[in-house]
This record gives sequence, structure tokens and C-alpha cells, in this order.
Amino acid sequence: MSRSFKIIRVGDRMDDNILQEMIGEISRTIFNYCKAKTSNMEDAEDLSQEILYELWRSAKNIRDDKAFYGFMWSLAENVFKQWYKKKKQHNNKGMI
Repeated sequence: MSRSFKIIRVGDRMDDNILQEMIGEISRTIFNYCKAKTSNMEDAEDLSQEILYELWRSAKNIRDDKAFYGFMWSLAENVFKQWYKKKKQHNNKGMI
């Protein structure tokens, strides 16, 4: 993460343009995280999209600017756990 962002607020919400720029800059980092967590590129792409979508949906409400990256990694881990659980259930159904 090469840049430091000053998060601009519109009322209690993070500015959409700043959030979009932040997500653009961290998307490769998230994708690399997903590649490390999955067994193939397709799964890494799907998982990274899910994480970035949830980040876009949820991060607007972060009130503490310094909490963004901690929030991002917590969210990434939680989305990965949900994704893994769904994938495992799907794979187990195919075995029956």
C-alpha cells in the first residue's frame, strides 16, 4: 500500500470516490491473499470479488480512518471462512 489516504466523510459515511480509490489500490493485495488461500486462479478470482464487494458494501460505515486496513483484513478472513465452508459443503454433496 503505497499511498496514505485521508478519508473524507459525507456526514457519517466515507466518501465513495476515496473508497473506490482505496479499493482499487488494495485489490491486487486482496487477490494475492486469495491466491494463497485457494487452489486455483478461478477460485482466487471469485473469492477476491466477494471480499472486495463486501468491503465496498461495509467500509462506508467505518468511523475511524485508521481502522480501515484492520477492518479489511478481518473482513477478508471472515469472507474466506464463509466461502470455504460453502465450497466444502458443495464438494461433500457431490460425493453422495
